[in-house]
Amino acid sequence: MWSANYPKAVEIVQPMAERGDARAQELLARLYYEGWGVPQSHVQAREWFEKAAAQSNARAAYNLGRLHDLGLGVAADPEQAMRWFRKAAELGEADAEGRVGYLLANGPESMRDPAAAHRWFTQALEHGHAHAIYWLGRLSEEGRGTPQDFDKARALYDQSAREGEPDAQFRLGVLHALGQGGPKDDAQAAKWLTRAVMQGNDEAREFYVKTYPRKRS
Repeated sequence: MWSANYPKAVEIVQPMAERGDARAQELLARLYYEGWGVPQSHVQAREWFEKAAAQSNARAAYNLGRLHDLGLGVAADPEQAMRWFRKAAELGEADAEGRVGYLLANGPESMRDPAAAHRWFTQALEHGHAHAIYWLGRLSEEGRGTPQDFDKARALYDQSAREGEPDAQFRLGVLHALGQGGPKDDAQAAKWLTRAVMQGNDEAREFYVKTYPRKRS
């Protein structure tokens, strides 16, 4: 697969998957998902992910969550997405932990639990899910599931922004511009807002134009 010889990958993986090897089933599902070496089919991908997930393959369970979340090969269903994300998260899949946190923070109203979201994002960060830093910052800034703390939010955004996350760059720029979580600093605000704009963040562009109209180029 890594050398992009997909027909050969299918030739090797499919017999193993049919014999019940969970890792091969997850790989074959990804080939169907992408259309690599086989006709693209999200339905076939779902079926193979389900077989692998039934054997506690964490990545397969996470990808099933994504299919239900996005409505690929199955009707979009946030409840089913959460079911599979939770299963993957309980198996230690960091991306799934982050996704559980996201749905608990931003999903349907009946699903929301900001305190639980904060716990999942913290766990995801411990397991290497970098985007969790940004969401921990958002929860701290907004006081959801944790006491509102602009100092903490600014520190978390700063860490995430330096790793290239445009949403964190935008929020960090806003805090600098408003003097929240530290002194007001227009130079830092403009720097981080500009970096977010350069990565296509439209909110940063709108805020920059509104806040610094004379500094537009």
